[in-house]
Amino acid sequence: MINLDTETGSGLKIKYWYVFFSAFYYFSIMLKNYRFLTYIYYYLIPLIFLLLNFKWVLGKIKKLFSKYLFIFTFCYLFMCIGAVLIPAILKTGDYSYLLDGPIIAIVKKSIVLFFLLLVYEKKISKKPNIYEFIQYYIYSVILYVLVTLIICIIPSLHGWVIENIYLTDFQREKIVETAAYTRIGWGGFSVFSYTLHCSFAMICSSIMAFYYKYQSKLFWKFNICILILLIGNMCYGRSGLVISVINLSVFLLTLYLNKQGRVLAYPICSGGIITFILIFKEKNEKLQNWYNWYFSVINNFMETGKFTTGSLESMYRMYFIPALETVAVGDGRYMEGSLYYKGTDIGWLRPVLYYGLFYTLLGYAAVIRLFFVLKARLWELKRNERNAIILMWFITLFLAELKGEIFYEMIALLLPVCVLENPHEGYVRK
Repeated sequence: MINLDTETGSGLKIKYWYVFFSAFYYFSIMLKNYRFLTYIYYYLIPLIFLLLNFKWVLGKIKKLFSKYLFIFTFCYLFMCIGAVLIPAILKTGDYSYLLDGPIIAIVKKSIVLFFLLLVYEKKISKKPNIYEFIQYYIYSVILYVLVTLIICIIPSLHGWVIENIYLTDFQREKIVETAAYTRIGWGGFSVFSYTLHCSFAMICSSIMAFYYKYQSKLFWKFNICILILLIGNMCYGRSGLVISVINLSVFLLTLYLNKQGRVLAYPICSGGIITFILIFKEKNEKLQNWYNWYFSVINNFMETGKFTTGSLESMYRMYFIPALETVAVGDGRYMEGSLYYKGTDIGWLRPVLYYGLFYTLLGYAAVIRLFFVLKARLWELKRNERNAIILMWFITLFLAELKGEIFYEMIALLLPVCVLENPHEGYVRK
């Protein structure tokens, strides 16, 4: 029997079966003719296992009320209260923010990710380690990116995925367009949240690169991970790439300040990737069309002197200043039928319209608290490295919310890391 356990050279083990297992929970698959199977494996199985390990779950819940996570829990509970209170007071009857929006999404995603944490602590590692757990997330995202690239390289496989993976009518029409050709994976139509998962994993890879900065082989391993994740950003959306490039600059600057001269490899690798695209785009129609779409911002600037694209113009139209009364208490509306309330999908604006600025800030305070808990748990890194990591999370939150709601994805992702059982560390560096 082949042993799939591989030593990383630092005492940590990577079990590749768990990488595949995790990947299909971080990115669920839904077959067109067997949609019910997704609900069974993605929700029912994790819920059953968590109930069977109720004592373990209870221990994690207790941690949510510890002095380190109490602020997060307080903010989240008050968000729930506001999501019920505001529409009740305004008599709108719209509880979709609670029942279909971010609040319930945090619960549903947390069930799945806490299930992954349960499997990790019970079956993978006898000595849980935050860095090891982070690696599984990185590898899961990379696996998804690699599968995307394989699908795009093989046209018949691309067509098979479109025919057999569940897609809405809009997604089915969109994904055959040249600009969306790479926005595909076993998760179906892969757009905003997928490119941001690449950005999240890029931050996690930076953590690992900092952690292994004195072990050259492992340091470069996670730098290669960063490059693969940047390619993933290029497949799923331009906004994620912008975020990752800014975060990469923070990462490289921190390495430079710590006298790590290896930062020079990035301009060389980036130049190689760009050269490859420029050479082969003339020989491949799909690559040419993808290039024209992806770099349309630069092309438009060179032609018109304006940084603009159709998607940017669409996003700009969604911006407006709400009335003072709306800012104070909201309108108690999140949806208008099947459409976004007031036609906006802007991340910070939607909760303001629903229940006002106060509760919106509570949501951001909740995720920011998790940033600081994570920072404290990375006590083995240098101070400026930990500061760089938290700056990357802030940059990602700020820029992503300018486009769409994503803070709840961050909460669901970071919460298991923040309650990870680790006998070798405390929450706060002594």
